[in-house]
Amino acid sequence: MWVNSKLFSVWVLFSKQS
Repeated sequence: MWVNSKLFSVWVLFSKQS
């Protein structure tokens, strides 16, 4: 599931920005 991987990447980036 490439979509899951992409979502995870976005989540990590968002969490790091917080």
